[in-house]
Amino acid sequence: HTAVVAAMLHDESCGIVSVDGNGLPKVHYELIEADAKSLLRGVKACAEILLAAGAEQVMVPLARPFTAKSTSELLPLLSHHYRPLDPLLTSVHPMGSLPMGRDPRRAVVDEHGRHHQLGGLYVADGSVFPTSIGGPPQLTIYATGRRVAHAAAHDLRHG
Repeated sequence: HTAVVAAMLHDESCGIVSVDGNGLPKVHYELIEADAKSLLRGVKACAEILLAAGAEQVMVPLARPFTAKSTSELLPLLSHHYRPLDPLLTSVHPMGSLPMGRDPRRAVVDEHGRHHQLGGLYVADGSVFPTSIGGPPQLTIYATGRRVAHAAAHDLRHG
């Protein structure tokens, strides 16, 4: 008797991946104020949808879980002060982390998904987009995967 709904955000925030003193990856990502407000509006809308669909209660996974039994009880969500890990963030279709392009100084893979430095490595997912496309990316990812698969098959045949 539980349902989960996620708010997808077309964020403008940037993150950094670095290496710590032990050689382990360290990720830093924090929402800018406009993105944090947009996220909270999306979370509120998700809760409203669940209540409209007949949910008796909704729970929003903030650091201190937030519960509501009616839409009027959701208003405090909009004044929640976002901070890292509150709420926890997730990504369903990460985009833009390995951009595609001809120039190896600006792109990780070429226009066919071939990695610029590592022979035999191809990337065929949303990470090759220059940035988030702001909408469901499935069809674009399918088309990208097909293009990369053709390039990989060609490379295998022609060595």
